[in-house]
Amino acid sequence: MAHSTPHPENAGAHKKWDIVFEWTEKITPDELSTVPMKDDRERDGWCEQALWYNYRIRSMLEVGEKEQAIKLALEAASVFPRQAKFFKRLEALAQLRLGRFAEAELLYAKLTSGVRPDWWILKEHGHALRELGKFQGALTTMCEAALSNRKLEALVSLFSDIGFLCRQTDLKQDARNHLLLSKHIREKQGWSVSQAISVGITELNQELSDLPGPEDFDRILAECQRFWRRTVGAQYDSREPSLKSRGVKRMVKGKLKLGPPERPYCFLHSDTRESYFCLKSELPSGATDGVTLQFDAMPSFDKKKNQESWKAVNVRTM
Repeated sequence: MAHSTPHPENAGAHKKWDIVFEWTEKITPDELSTVPMKDDRERDGWCEQALWYNYRIRSMLEVGEKEQAIKLALEAASVFPRQAKFFKRLEALAQLRLGRFAEAELLYAKLTSGVRPDWWILKEHGHALRELGKFQGALTTMCEAALSNRKLEALVSLFSDIGFLCRQTDLKQDARNHLLLSKHIREKQGWSVSQAISVGITELNQELSDLPGPEDFDRILAECQRFWRRTVGAQYDSREPSLKSRGVKRMVKGKLKLGPPERPYCFLHSDTRESYFCLKSELPSGATDGVTLQFDAMPSFDKKKNQESWKAVNVRTM
């Protein structure tokens, strides 16, 4: 009985990349439309041909055709400049999986040099730095990735990566906190917990027998969040060229003005009377109205006032 080949998006979502590879091999990309499709807001998105390149390259990576994936990614980046970032990321990922860590790191450094790089690109950049033995840079980049996304279940593998890297750099308490965080999220989602995570937690509990770890999920998360902010803030000197190009202000001090409790944002006011927008969800735990906090500031835009502004990031206690 004949059957239809699954759509590549569905197959990719279920990680059946061998099916995607076979599907894309049967299609000639020149026959596909190059007219951008519209999203629900009538904005230009991907065209059919660009999507074919995306699925083809990704499936090549997964079935072992990494060299060919690099060639096709370079071609796609030049043909589809609007989606160049995605294709350059696939090129970097191919270099990473081929063990060409220096080449991969250079590509990721360019991809993460812009404002608000995607968390998954930061995570992969951290992997490249780790393989090069640049452990502190890797840890900083991974912590930046952790601060870039609030969906904890999406970051569960990142948390264990940070945990193992902390253990490698002798940050035992932070290592245990991150492995516990990964374990709790996995169990909450009904996912399996790897043996490496379970063994790591057991060994760290033995090594830290005089320092009981936090058992409550909220406490574990709070400890990890403090570590991310502390690590990212402490390592800005090593990232200075990138930060200057992004116009970032470092080590700013400001008094917190919380405003109405139902409002999701607040402001930090410096001694120079500058005002910095901040989401309340990014404030350190226990921050109260009027307290002076330290933070970094990134260029932003106030749509309501139609003017340039500043956003406070990596907000931390003094």
